[in-house]
Amino acid sequence: MKGPTPIADWVWTAVRSSFDRDLYPRGKYRVIKPFTDFDGTHHRVGEQWLLLLTGFNKFDCEFLLYVSFDEKQQWSIPLSGSSLVFERFPEYFERIEPLPAEFPQD
Repeated sequence: MKGPTPIADWVWTAVRSSFDRDLYPRGKYRVIKPFTDFDGTHHRVGEQWLLLLTGFNKFDCEFLLYVSFDEKQQWSIPLSGSSLVFERFPEYFERIEPLPAEFPQD
């Protein structure tokens, strides 16, 4: 995990990308199954954050989750391109509050 860095203003207007699956920008999530990210940071059950946006680094073949713990700074959580965490997102994370109004509810 890398950070923190200030959150750029444009992040608040992020839209879903084609590989977001069950992820929604500006959704709050909680870790429900522990995992270790591509940088070796261990994420424990109960960790909570606001998902700012997702990305893909084609040079390192890794998915990136850009998150905030305080809505002022952002962190990036790198997941390997073959990561089961990304492939099975609902097994590792749960959304903990309703989606922003611009997204359809489940």
